[in-house]
Amino acid sequence: MDKLKKLGLTALAGSLVATSAYAGTLDVTGGASIKYVSEDEDEVTGQPFTMGRGITFTGTGDVNGNAVKFFYVMDNAAFSSSGISVDMGDSGVFTFENGGQNTGLMSLKDKIPVAGAEQAYDDMAGDGNGLASMANDGVLGFANTYSGVKVSLAFNKGGDSSTGGETSTQAGSSHSIALSGEVSEGLEAGIGYGDISGSTTANDETQSTVYAKYAMSGITVALQRTDLDKPAGTKDIVSLGYGATFQVNPDFSVGVSRLDVDFDNAASIEQESSAIGASYTMGSMALKGTMASTDAAGGVSGADDKHTEIVLSFNF
Repeated sequence: MDKLKKLGLTALAGSLVATSAYAGTLDVTGGASIKYVSEDEDEVTGQPFTMGRGITFTGTGDVNGNAVKFFYVMDNAAFSSSGISVDMGDSGVFTFENGGQNTGLMSLKDKIPVAGAEQAYDDMAGDGNGLASMANDGVLGFANTYSGVKVSLAFNKGGDSSTGGETSTQAGSSHSIALSGEVSEGLEAGIGYGDISGSTTANDETQSTVYAKYAMSGITVALQRTDLDKPAGTKDIVSLGYGATFQVNPDFSVGVSRLDVDFDNAASIEQESSAIGASYTMGSMALKGTMASTDAAGGVSGADDKHTEIVLSFNF
């Protein structure tokens, strides 16, 4: 009996040691914000003050020498995004993401620097026009750096509709690649390409983007062009974004940005969005503000919009 007890205790101790070898941690971070929003005078905005709430769960661990990370993001008590990454060191990082995509072409979606609360086009009519848009659920990704060049790949099966976009009612797939890196001191550049395969070749879509960003003495400037080759019968879109930010001091920065969108259609005119913004940080507190406007949203004359947003946020 004593031998059986000793054997049992030895087995239990061994299992505990084995379990601890694979133990990880789960951390919780969060944030809260108070937001003031003012829209066009012809829009009904209701209560201009709202509260934002966010929680992020981050799990980390080690599996056979590979760093495994899991994240789950909740925005205002609702699911926002989640993902798993396996860092294999020199062999690269593999990812699987739902609700967001940070690999492939989407890793270069918008490289224009912003000092305020939002981009020039955000939360207005025409939001997202001229920007890369691919599936963001069930995305397999890979990234690694070779001789100073970061290579990022993304693949999604069944997440794109036959007309392209982020929602799906028909089987489709998307593939994309992005290359980026430092060209010289202070100067970085990148290029990305992706394709969306629809139910027929007439519904296929290709997207590409190229950017350059230069930073020196607290000033950052960037220029980015994106081409969206839409399915047959749909107007193609070309956009040009540019902007600059200036770090006045370690806590205070200001910036301007603009996005011009050209629709390949004789009946459309150029959509123009511009914004000025500023931000001030003090520890875990940040105060950010943006004033933005859009002219000819969607290429329609007279379809103008304005948006002012001020956000006071706290991170915990």
